[in-house]
Parts: sequence; structure tokens; C-alpha cells
Amino acid sequence: MVAQRGRIFYKLFHHPSLTIVKGAGMVMRAIIEESSREISRQMQMLALTEGAFLKHLEMALLTTSGTKDFLILANKQLSGYLIALWIAENQSAKDLLNRCLPRALLDYLDSKDPPPSIPDEKDLLTVRNNLEMAENCERDKPFAQIQDQLKSVQITLEARLDTLLQHWNLEQKLTFLQNHRVREEQQKATQRPVVLRKRRRQVKATANWKSFCYYFAQNHSRADLIWNEKTRDEFRQAIANEMRLLQHELEFVQSETEIAWNHSEFLINYNSLSDEVRIGEYYLRFLLSEENNVETATPIHRPQEFFNNIYHRFLLAQRNEMRCICLRAMAIVYERHCISIGLLVILIILFICWQNVLIWLKEII
Repeated sequence: MVAQRGRIFYKLFHHPSLTIVKGAGMVMRAIIEESSREISRQMQMLALTEGAFLKHLEMALLTTSGTKDFLILANKQLSGYLIALWIAENQSAKDLLNRCLPRALLDYLDSKDPPPSIPDEKDLLTVRNNLEMAENCERDKPFAQIQDQLKSVQITLEARLDTLLQHWNLEQKLTFLQNHRVREEQQKATQRPVVLRKRRRQVKATANWKSFCYYFAQNHSRADLIWNEKTRDEFRQAIANEMRLLQHELEFVQSETEIAWNHSEFLINYNSLSDEVRIGEYYLRFLLSEENNVETATPIHRPQEFFNNIYHRFLLAQRNEMRCICLRAMAIVYERHCISIGLLVILIILFICWQNVLIWLKEII
């Protein structure tokens, strides 16, 4: 029933009350995990078109972890878990993340390693086993004094009972006690154990969200990733501006009118990195600084493709300084991945580069 009215349900995620947002998130978690794959897929796509994905992305990544408010911390963890559920087997959601965040940062979602331990961080979303909690509570309570009192009362009652049974014969007494024990054993046998319902998970969150969230808050300066306070602030402003525009549209349309967030066109540009020379997914300034540190160097994915991209930038470059940078970068990449790139390719490129060098020398002379 909730899934059939998904659009109305997703409006709760824009409510100013965090309690309502948390309640809606817990219901959404149960729907996606335990419903059929068709309904789960429908709710995943509604999370994008209704803007809930953007709302929870902000709460999961930009909420300050140092706060002591239990509700805010619980919503932060819940938002992260919902994002992990919404991107599970959902290429549209993954494409949206690729347009918002660097690939090297998103690689932590696929990491198998747990993040470094964070002090005072507790899991606030663990499903409570009320039966087990009650049993542990009863088992761990200090009942020593109460048990001593019960034993003394039991001794007193047994003494008085023996006094009353003095005029009874032994057979009747034993029969009475035996029947009492039989009744107790029958009652224990008829008691059924309490079994909690097991959760059926049709869709499982496989992304390592905790690791990703941890490294999102850290600063990185590598050949494939530059991430610092400036880039996080640009990410925050882009998310806030888009949410403001979406909320403005929701307020000025009629209640019967259905609108959808155009998530496929949302893109975040990081202007603070515009001065960096970047080819493909790598920043050449940091790549050149790793020239003599092979052991700690950033791994290069698809080295042949990256090598060809550097070569094309070399051909298009107008400044000699840029051409020299490209030549150094090509040498570094080929030194690390000479087998993948191949000998014939490098010979052809070196021949063309040498011809260009001769032309430059003639122009200088």
C-alpha cells in the first residue's frame, strides 16, 4: 500500500521535523529490503525523481559527526544506509554519484577494508531484539538478596506444610507432591518458545558506506584525487542550491501537479581545481611529483588509454611548457606499464614527438 502511494510518501522526506524524516526512512528501508524486486526498483527510481536521494546525500555526508544530538546522528546513519540501498543494482543512481564526486573517492564504496575506528561512534540502526534484551536484563539483575528472602520464605512454608500434613498418611502426601510435579512438567512442555520473525532481504546494501563517509571527510592530495575543505564546501553549496530550487518548485506548483527532479542533468563542477592540469582522471602535477616514488605512487587504471590521452594533449598543446609536461608524464606512465602499452606504440609516438622537437628547434634558431 505504501509502495503504491510512493510519491506522497516521499514528500515526508522534505518535512522539517527530523522525527518524521527518520520514521519515513525506517519504513522505506523495510520496503526496499523486504518487498519484491519490482517494487524495490520502483522505490529506488522514485528516490531520484522525488529528490529524496539528494536530501539524504546531504544528511549522510554533510551532517557534523561531532554533534551529541541522538536524533541527528541516527538520521545521519539512516541516510547513509538508504543511499547504499538506493544505489544497489541501480545504475542511474551510480551515474548521479559519478557526476557529483570524483571516481577515486567513490572507489571507497567498493572497498573491502573497514574504515579506521572512530571513538564514541555507535551503531544507532541495529535492529533491537527485545526478547533477548529482556532475557539478558533478567539474567544480569542483582537478585542475590531477593533470592535469599525467597529461600527463607520457602523454608518457612515447607515447615508449616509439614505440620499440616502430619495427620495425612505418607502415600497421600507423596501422591500430592508427585501430581504437583507432573503438572509443572506438563506446563513447561506446552510452553512454546518465542521466535522472532526473520527479515527477508531481497535487496542488500553492498556498498561500504562507512569507509566512503570516513574518507569523504578526510583531505587527499594524490594524482587521481584532490579533495579538501574547498571541494567539500563546493559540494555542499551545489547540493544546497539544487535542493533550494527543487523546494521552490514544489511550493509554487499546484498540489495535483506532479513534478520530477531532473537528476540526469545534475552535475557538480569544482572551480577550485580549474587551474590544475588534468588529463582523464589524473592531475599531472601530482603525477610528476611521484616520479621517484614508485612504491607509494598512485595506481593508474587503464594505462594504455591514459597514455593515449596524454599523447593527444601533447599534440594539441600550444605552449612548450605544456608539451614538456606531457612528455614527462608519458615517460612515467610508460615506465610503469611498458608491457600494457606496447613497444610499437611507443616507437611511433617517439618518432612523431622527435619530429615536433626538431620543428621547435628550427623555430627557436
